[in-house]
Amino acid sequence: MPPQRLVLAGVGLSAAAGALVVMLLARSPLHIATTAYAWLAGSVFGATLPSVASLAACLALLLPLLAGLARGLPLLALGEDGARSLGLPLARQRLLTALAAVGLAAAAIAHVGAMAFVDLIASHLARRLGCRGAMVLAAGAFWIGALLVVAADLAARTLFQPLDVPAGILVAALGACFFVYLLARPAARGSSS
Repeated sequence: MPPQRLVLAGVGLSAAAGALVVMLLARSPLHIATTAYAWLAGSVFGATLPSVASLAACLALLLPLLAGLARGLPLLALGEDGARSLGLPLARQRLLTALAAVGLAAAAIAHVGAMAFVDLIASHLARRLGCRGAMVLAAGAFWIGALLVVAADLAARTLFQPLDVPAGILVAALGACFFVYLLARPAARGSSS
């Protein structure tokens, strides 16, 4: 499927799912809608020891799988022919990497909700801090992302007291600014040359 069609399909599905969510929230009792809004914004406020333990179990299962697959990740950047010529089982590598990544993302989203832009910010900062290689970059982005969420939660709880502002709102605001910076940066570089 061409990338443009994939993007358009994603936009269409996102709009349809968003409309469904709004309809369900509008018909929900207030206490359920309030909890759902906090989850949709991304919040660690309701974290409990059992929820942290279940998330840790997901990490314990999926991180070793990703670590085992990490050797093949740089080979994927060589393209299909280059990766195959070096002996990488391409279909298996792609499938297992996608399953592990989707599993990790699903576990995180199930526990804290959708926190937009954490991955965008964390991966760029990890590269800026000198993380090179698939495993080092992934580990750096993992810890930077975790610190970003904790810092956003701390800031949301202290700056907006007595309101309980979800951390995801601060992360999304920071991420939107960072996204605009990334979009403007190549244009600024191109205009100066």
